[in-house]
Amino acid sequence: MQLKLAVLCCACAAFWLPPAWAQQSVLAGPADPQAKVPAPAYVSAFTGYQPLRDDALAPWREINDEVARAGGHLGMFGGAHAGHGVKPAPSTKPGVAK
Repeated sequence: MQLKLAVLCCACAAFWLPPAWAQQSVLAGPADPQAKVPAPAYVSAFTGYQPLRDDALAPWREINDEVARAGGHLGMFGGAHAGHGVKPAPSTKPGVAK
């Protein structure tokens, strides 16, 4: 049994050793002036940039009329008493005419 295990381990080592040996390469030292260096590649920061496009302008008179129908600028934001049919709450104080 031990012999079979030893043969199996040697076979696995023999199988994996050549690819591992082929992957080893001698790297040039960083201070070696003769070392081959890949050419620098320039990539602009504006690659793929799309300029901002202005939206089509709406007629200002129609926009002003829409704001007026909503009850003014406060009505556009849903403020109280702003032309949406919201009426002020009646006073609950005694002696105040309704």
